[in-house]
Amino acid sequence: MDAQFRHPMLAAPNHDESRRQDFIVTFSRHLAQEVQPGNRLIFERSVEPAFRKKNKRRPNRTEVRRALNDVGYWQAFSSLKRSMQEMLFDSVGESVERQLPALIARAKDRGRARGTLTLDAKIKAPRYLTAVDIHCMPGNYHSEITRDDVYAGALFDRGIYLYGMGGLGPQNDDMGNSMTAWLKSRFPKLSPKRILDMGCSAGTNTVPYARAFPKAEIHAIDVAAPQLRYAHARAEALGAAVHFSQRDATKSGFPAGSFDLVVSHILGHETATTAFKDIVKESFRLLAPGGLMVHIETDWATKDDPFNQSVLDWETHYNAEPFKTTLDELDLKKVAVAAGFKATNVLFDKVPSVRAGVKYYRGRWIAFAARK
Repeated sequence: MDAQFRHPMLAAPNHDESRRQDFIVTFSRHLAQEVQPGNRLIFERSVEPAFRKKNKRRPNRTEVRRALNDVGYWQAFSSLKRSMQEMLFDSVGESVERQLPALIARAKDRGRARGTLTLDAKIKAPRYLTAVDIHCMPGNYHSEITRDDVYAGALFDRGIYLYGMGGLGPQNDDMGNSMTAWLKSRFPKLSPKRILDMGCSAGTNTVPYARAFPKAEIHAIDVAAPQLRYAHARAEALGAAVHFSQRDATKSGFPAGSFDLVVSHILGHETATTAFKDIVKESFRLLAPGGLMVHIETDWATKDDPFNQSVLDWETHYNAEPFKTTLDELDLKKVAVAAGFKATNVLFDKVPSVRAGVKYYRGRWIAFAARK
């Protein structure tokens, strides 16, 4: 696993913290590579045949999950995986708390800033974020524990690197790098003047747009102030000019037709269905004529595979990812058309990861795109 890039805002672990985090990554890899395959064998050799024999048809995602819930091997796997997730953020949280005063000081010392940071205390996180700590990250994206807080951003930046076992790259920017490479290949004449990243969190996938389109004005929005403070300081440390602002992606407040490219990175599966539909409508409103919307998600490979569907359902029911299943079942083309896009201008494509050759990482993304 590549070492995470140590930019000035990273909560770098000390010796003992690093060893604990290394254990968690090894534990996670063991579960994914050595334990999880056994669940598919149980499904293929026991659960599915028994269901077919009784019901004369293949089980759906819910039926598979319920059947597996009665299997001891699956129960043990589930308990270990949930424990691993909690241990991951606990270990990172201790490291971030130790360094938090220094991180806040660095974030406030902007020097000659390239980009900007605009916060709005009137913007509140919606209930679908406040009701649950998404992917078991304590406090979720938005919680603040002190003045000028950057804790949530620092926790996310280090935590997601460990969660992905380094597969997102040393700067956690594989989605952004892969998307910009895909955009230049799929739309070679694309030359956006203004770009908006919705739900940017720590800005890890925003920075690649500043690098790929150096002449463009880059904006990034989120409802979470501690993420934005961290994202701005991080982008500045990496030499990227990005304008971060605290806004709700369902009603951003930007003038209509303001952007040539509107993007998001795994925003959909962490957003309630109604809100995601509103985000697509807002994307349409914000685009200039001919502008492009692209929302990228992980390719969960669930089509015609009830076992993979049940794995996704496990995340929904037991790992604090409440919207994965609903997004997977959503007819996105209908959502785009309802938002105002022409059906002929909607496309779905597999986006190859620029890190696809990295061991332990499948490297695949799905783009939900539409041109106005």
